[in-house]
Amino acid sequence: GGYAWRLRIDKWQIFLYQCDQGPVPLQRKWAMSGPSLHEDSRPMPSLGLELRLDAVGFTGVDDSVDLTALRHLAQARPWIEWGVLFHPARQGEPRYASQEQLERLGALALEGVRFAAHLCGVDCLRALAGDVEHMRKLHGVLHFQRVQVNPTARNGAGGWDAASASEGLRSIATSFPQVEFILQVNSETQPLLAALFLDPGRPSPTNFAVLFDPSMGTGTLPTSRESPLRGIHCGYAGGLGPDTIITQLREISEACRGYSDSVWIDMETQIRSADGREFDLERCCRVADIVEGAGLVNDIRRSRL
Repeated sequence: GGYAWRLRIDKWQIFLYQCDQGPVPLQRKWAMSGPSLHEDSRPMPSLGLELRLDAVGFTGVDDSVDLTALRHLAQARPWIEWGVLFHPARQGEPRYASQEQLERLGALALEGVRFAAHLCGVDCLRALAGDVEHMRKLHGVLHFQRVQVNPTARNGAGGWDAASASEGLRSIATSFPQVEFILQVNSETQPLLAALFLDPGRPSPTNFAVLFDPSMGTGTLPTSRESPLRGIHCGYAGGLGPDTIITQLREISEACRGYSDSVWIDMETQIRSADGREFDLERCCRVADIVEGAGLVNDIRRSRL
């Protein structure tokens, strides 16, 4: 009813005011995750890490998102990358934006908000097939800077042949040199990783990257973190969220020891409401406070090209 709606508006006004202040003390936003507003004297955690992040990805932007709030947070933290899942069979469901919402997000992209398309289902399979025209159509809607392909059975995109799929992706990458293409790396995509990145006779295109996500988007914490590939832009996902980010940043930093380039992190399941139906900007803001307060995001990478 009207009373509940007013509470929501008042809540977002406070949230937006706080997020627009930049790296203000973490405790000023922690209050937003509880049942009441209060100030806490806990200090911002000092992580003491040498890790450098060029992006923090929050994936699963859907119709539940308040776009005014998203725009304000994106303006305050331009290193945030908003991940949008493409899966024609699930469009409009939680985690998957409707066509109308995609068009609204595309308008934000033209204002400078940073988006990445995460391809699943038929959209992913068409990328593996080298369908340049279909990719051009998707880009015309969201105006993304990066594309992640999720070629797994869980994401409705299994059954491919590594040799032909790698050729399809090479063709797509050549046709979109201004876009970075990301392969989700896990046990199922190892043959594609080898074909694209580990063949000494055929170097990967310069606009290719990898995301180590052994959870395949399920939000499960891995038992260990892989070392990044030398000379390749790398990212990390799997179980990341406001309740795990500090411990996991330490593990990622240890995996990246001796790696001179910056990396990115991405999360999906752990930034949703308890029932999974809503994309939770408050949880995103908690993560953003931690990484910014720890001084890890001073290498903003809008594009590596």
